Amino acid sequence: MLRVQLKISQYRKARGELMWLLLNFISYAVTEKIPINENDITDIFNILYPDEPVWAGCSTDTVGMVRFFAPAAIWSNLARQTKSGEEPPKPPEKLARFSTMLELEKKQYLSEEFLAVVANAHPSDPENPKMPNRHVQQALLKKIEASTEDPSHQWLLPHGHKTDSHVIALDMTLYDYVVTGNRF
Repeated sequence: MLRVQLKISQYRKARGELMWLLLNFISYAVTEKIPINENDITDIFNILYPDEPVWAGCSTDTVGMVRFFAPAAIWSNLARQTKSGEEPPKPPEKLARFSTMLELEKKQYLSEEFLAVVANAHPSDPENPKMPNRHVQQALLKKIEASTEDPSHQWLLPHGHKTDSHVIALDMTLYDYVVTGNRF
């Protein structure tokens, strides 16, 4: 039904938003081991992105970046669903370089903006599926434990307790950009 409506309507402004919604669904489905037909997802992607996707934002546009990389994150999540010995689903050709980029970037120092993108693409540690990906964990710890001697960086906890100046809070919007099935 969705494919028919997308073919009829040429409206493509909210394609990132639609892929974000699909990413949320797929992330949940993979976690709950609900089977997903990759061909349907590929068809929807090809309808929404007839040309090569091109990033047209700045590196601090977290919302745009998360939406732009949602299709690549979808295929990373679908690969988690693959049983051992099976070939993981191949992303569409025009999406392959973004999937490769996400695979390489997960081992790099992650900016807060790109951290949500990588957390969506690589949600859990392969050895312990209940834990976030270890690269994401390490990036989060680096951010939280960034040493600062500035006492103004102390922030209040419940009941008026202050943090020590060696702990820095993450922006709460980062948590909003991580899909529901991948929350850390």
